[in-house]
Amino acid sequence: MACSKCGQGGHNVQTCTRVRRCGLCNGRGHDRRNCPELRTPTDVGIAEEPCSRERLVQLCSGQDALLAHLYWTERVKYFEDNRDKYRNGGSWSFTATPGHGVHRPLRPTINFFVADTIFAASHEEAAKARGLKHGILIRRSAIERVADGDEFQLADVKVGHPLSYGQTDPREYWRFDLGNHRFASVAALRYATVVRLATPEGDLRREVSIPRDAIVAWW
Repeated sequence: MACSKCGQGGHNVQTCTRVRRCGLCNGRGHDRRNCPELRTPTDVGIAEEPCSRERLVQLCSGQDALLAHLYWTERVKYFEDNRDKYRNGGSWSFTATPGHGVHRPLRPTINFFVADTIFAASHEEAAKARGLKHGILIRRSAIERVADGDEFQLADVKVGHPLSYGQTDPREYWRFDLGNHRFASVAALRYATVVRLATPEGDLRREVSIPRDAIVAWW
Protein backbone atom coordinates (compact mmCIF):
# COMPACT_ATOMS: atom_id res chain seq x y z
CA MET A 1 0.00 0.00 0.00
CA ALA A 2 1.30 3.44 -0.89
CA CYS A 3 1.96 6.08 1.78
CA SER A 4 -0.81 8.70 1.83
CA LYS A 5 1.76 11.43 2.51
CA CYS A 6 4.36 10.90 -0.21
CA GLY A 7 2.71 8.31 -2.49
CA GLN A 8 5.59 5.83 -2.31
CA GLY A 9 5.36 2.18 -1.21
CA GLY A 10 7.04 0.23 1.56
CA HIS A 11 5.87 2.35 4.49
CA ASN A 12 2.85 4.29 5.80
CA VAL A 13 2.20 7.86 6.89
CA GLN A 14 3.26 7.16 10.49
CA THR A 15 6.76 6.06 9.44
CA CYS A 16 7.21 8.38 6.45
CA THR A 17 10.48 10.32 6.57
CA ARG A 18 9.55 12.84 3.92
CA VAL A 19 9.25 16.36 5.30
CA ARG A 20 5.78 17.84 4.83
CA ARG A 21 5.61 20.90 2.64
CA CYS A 22 2.87 23.50 2.52
CA GLY A 23 0.83 23.67 -0.68
CA LEU A 24 0.67 27.48 -0.43
CA CYS A 25 4.23 28.63 0.34
CA ASN A 26 6.15 25.34 -0.11
CA GLY A 27 7.53 25.76 3.40
CA ARG A 28 8.18 22.86 5.76
CA GLY A 29 6.48 21.73 8.95
CA HIS A 30 2.93 22.93 8.23
CA ASP A 31 0.20 22.73 5.61
CA ARG A 32 -1.84 25.40 3.81
CA ARG A 33 -4.52 25.44 6.53
CA ASN A 34 -2.13 26.98 9.08
CA CYS A 35 0.36 28.62 6.74
CA PRO A 36 1.97 31.77 8.21
CA GLU A 37 1.38 33.48 4.87
CA LEU A 38 -2.35 33.49 5.70
CA ARG A 39 -1.79 35.14 9.06
CA THR A 40 -0.30 38.45 8.10
CA PRO A 41 -1.53 41.86 9.26
CA THR A 42 -4.34 43.23 7.14
CA ASP A 43 -3.14 46.04 4.88
CA VAL A 44 -5.71 46.68 2.18
CA GLY A 45 -6.10 50.40 1.57
CA ILE A 46 -9.38 51.44 -0.02
CA ALA A 47 -11.54 48.51 -1.09
CA GLU A 48 -12.63 49.66 -4.54
CA GLU A 49 -13.73 46.26 -5.82
CA PRO A 50 -15.80 43.45 -4.26
CA CYS A 51 -13.90 40.91 -2.20
CA SER A 52 -13.45 37.41 -3.65
CA ARG A 53 -14.23 34.26 -1.69
CA GLU A 54 -10.52 33.41 -1.51
CA ARG A 55 -9.61 36.85 -0.23
CA LEU A 56 -12.37 36.71 2.40
CA VAL A 57 -10.98 33.42 3.75
CA GLN A 58 -7.50 34.94 3.88
CA LEU A 59 -8.67 38.03 5.74
CA CYS A 60 -10.62 35.96 8.27
CA SER A 61 -7.45 33.96 8.98
CA GLY A 62 -5.36 37.06 9.63
CA GLN A 63 -4.17 38.69 12.83
CA ASP A 64 -6.51 41.68 12.81
CA ALA A 65 -9.74 41.63 14.83
CA LEU A 66 -12.45 41.97 12.18
CA LEU A 67 -16.24 41.94 12.21
CA ALA A 68 -18.62 41.06 9.38
CA HIS A 69 -22.04 42.55 8.79
CA LEU A 70 -24.37 40.74 6.38
CA TYR A 71 -27.33 42.11 4.43
CA TRP A 72 -30.65 40.34 4.06
CA THR A 73 -32.32 40.44 0.65
CA GLU A 74 -34.80 43.11 1.72
CA ARG A 75 -31.94 45.34 2.91
CA VAL A 76 -29.79 45.22 -0.22
CA LYS A 77 -30.72 48.84 -0.96
CA TYR A 78 -28.97 49.89 2.26
CA PHE A 79 -25.86 48.02 1.15
CA GLU A 80 -25.88 49.58 -2.31
CA ASP A 81 -26.37 53.10 -0.96
CA ASN A 82 -23.50 52.70 1.50
CA ARG A 83 -21.22 51.11 -1.10
CA ASP A 84 -21.79 54.03 -3.46
CA LYS A 85 -21.24 56.53 -0.65
CA TYR A 86 -18.03 54.77 0.34
CA ARG A 87 -16.74 54.74 -3.24
CA ASN A 88 -17.33 58.49 -3.37
CA GLY A 89 -15.23 59.12 -0.27
CA GLY A 90 -17.87 58.79 2.45
CA SER A 91 -18.31 56.69 5.55
CA TRP A 92 -20.41 53.51 5.98
CA SER A 93 -23.57 53.53 8.10
CA PHE A 94 -25.56 50.89 9.96
CA THR A 95 -29.07 51.27 11.34
CA ALA A 96 -29.95 49.83 14.74
CA THR A 97 -33.32 48.09 14.99
CA PRO A 98 -35.18 46.40 17.86
CA GLY A 99 -36.00 42.71 18.20
CA HIS A 100 -32.53 41.11 18.38
CA GLY A 101 -32.19 38.73 21.31
CA VAL A 102 -34.36 36.58 23.56
CA HIS A 103 -38.01 37.71 23.73
CA ARG A 104 -37.32 40.31 21.00
CA PRO A 105 -36.04 43.19 23.17
CA LEU A 106 -37.07 46.73 22.32
CA ARG A 107 -33.56 48.11 22.64
CA PRO A 108 -32.16 48.82 19.15
CA THR A 109 -29.07 46.84 18.22
CA ILE A 110 -26.82 46.06 15.26
CA ASN A 111 -25.53 42.53 14.62
CA PHE A 112 -22.03 41.57 13.51
CA PHE A 113 -20.16 38.28 13.24
CA VAL A 114 -16.61 37.77 14.44
CA ALA A 115 -14.78 37.31 11.14
CA ASP A 116 -12.64 34.32 12.03
CA THR A 117 -12.04 30.89 10.53
CA ILE A 118 -15.41 29.61 11.77
CA PHE A 119 -17.15 32.44 9.95
CA ALA A 120 -15.10 31.89 6.80
CA ALA A 121 -15.87 28.16 6.74
CA SER A 122 -19.62 28.66 7.24
CA HIS A 123 -20.39 31.87 5.39
CA GLU A 124 -20.77 30.51 1.85
CA GLU A 125 -23.27 27.80 2.86
CA ALA A 126 -25.27 30.20 5.03
CA ALA A 127 -25.30 32.85 2.32
CA LYS A 128 -26.82 30.41 -0.16
CA ALA A 129 -29.37 29.09 2.34
CA ARG A 130 -30.55 32.50 3.54
CA GLY A 131 -29.91 34.75 0.55
CA LEU A 132 -27.17 36.72 2.29
CA LYS A 133 -25.50 37.88 -0.91
CA HIS A 134 -23.82 41.04 0.36
CA GLY A 135 -21.68 41.92 3.34
CA ILE A 136 -18.84 44.02 4.69
CA LEU A 137 -15.73 43.43 6.79
CA ILE A 138 -14.72 46.15 9.24
CA ARG A 139 -12.14 46.56 11.97
CA ARG A 140 -13.58 45.67 15.37
CA SER A 141 -11.80 48.65 16.90
CA ALA A 142 -14.13 51.00 14.97
CA ILE A 143 -17.22 49.50 16.64
CA GLU A 144 -15.47 49.47 20.02
CA ARG A 145 -14.91 53.21 19.69
CA VAL A 146 -18.64 53.67 19.02
CA ALA A 147 -19.42 51.56 22.09
CA ASP A 148 -17.37 53.94 24.23
CA GLY A 149 -20.06 56.58 23.69
CA ASP A 150 -22.75 57.37 26.24
CA GLU A 151 -25.49 54.74 26.48
CA PHE A 152 -23.87 52.44 23.90
CA GLN A 153 -22.88 48.89 24.82
CA LEU A 154 -21.10 46.06 22.99
CA ALA A 155 -21.35 42.35 23.80
CA ASP A 156 -20.32 38.99 22.43
CA VAL A 157 -23.72 37.29 22.34
CA LYS A 158 -24.18 34.18 24.47
CA VAL A 159 -26.24 31.26 23.14
CA GLY A 160 -28.88 30.05 25.58
CA HIS A 161 -31.67 31.43 27.74
CA PRO A 162 -30.60 34.37 29.93
CA LEU A 163 -31.89 32.60 33.05
CA SER A 164 -29.37 29.80 32.52
CA TYR A 165 -26.65 32.44 32.88
CA GLY A 166 -28.27 33.97 35.96
CA GLN A 167 -29.59 37.01 34.08
CA THR A 168 -33.11 37.95 35.18
CA ASP A 169 -33.33 41.52 33.87
CA PRO A 170 -35.28 41.57 30.56
CA ARG A 171 -33.49 44.79 29.62
CA GLU A 172 -30.32 42.72 29.24
CA TYR A 173 -31.84 40.00 27.05
CA TRP A 174 -30.35 41.60 23.93
CA ARG A 175 -27.10 39.94 25.02
CA PHE A 176 -28.48 36.42 24.38
CA ASP A 177 -29.76 34.26 21.51
CA LEU A 178 -31.60 30.96 21.62
CA GLY A 179 -29.81 28.26 19.63
CA ASN A 180 -32.82 27.16 17.56
CA HIS A 181 -33.62 30.78 16.70
CA ARG A 182 -30.01 31.31 15.62
CA PHE A 183 -30.18 28.36 13.21
CA ALA A 184 -33.52 29.52 11.77
CA SER A 185 -31.98 32.91 11.13
CA VAL A 186 -28.49 32.23 9.82
CA ALA A 187 -28.30 28.46 9.15
CA ALA A 188 -24.67 27.30 8.98
CA LEU A 189 -23.45 30.43 10.76
CA ARG A 190 -25.19 29.39 13.98
CA TYR A 191 -21.81 28.43 15.49
CA ALA A 192 -20.14 31.72 14.60
CA THR A 193 -19.76 34.33 17.33
CA VAL A 194 -22.24 37.20 17.12
CA VAL A 195 -21.20 40.62 18.38
CA ARG A 196 -24.09 42.98 19.11
CA LEU A 197 -23.90 46.74 19.45
CA ALA A 198 -26.71 48.18 21.57
CA THR A 199 -27.61 51.82 20.95
CA PRO A 200 -29.38 54.20 23.36
CA GLU A 201 -32.83 53.02 24.43
CA GLY A 202 -35.76 54.90 22.94
CA ASP A 203 -33.95 55.81 19.72
CA LEU A 204 -35.52 53.09 17.60
CA ARG A 205 -33.60 53.61 14.36
CA ARG A 206 -30.31 54.99 15.53
CA GLU A 207 -27.79 55.29 12.69
CA VAL A 208 -24.14 54.52 13.42
CA SER A 209 -21.40 55.56 10.99
CA ILE A 210 -17.82 54.32 10.81
CA PRO A 211 -14.95 55.99 8.92
CA ARG A 212 -13.92 54.60 5.57
CA ASP A 213 -10.45 53.60 6.83
CA ALA A 214 -12.18 51.08 9.11
CA ILE A 215 -13.58 49.20 6.10
CA VAL A 216 -11.47 46.21 5.07
CA ALA A 217 -13.61 44.59 2.36
CA TRP A 218 -17.11 44.35 0.91
CA TRP A 219 -18.88 41.97 -1.46
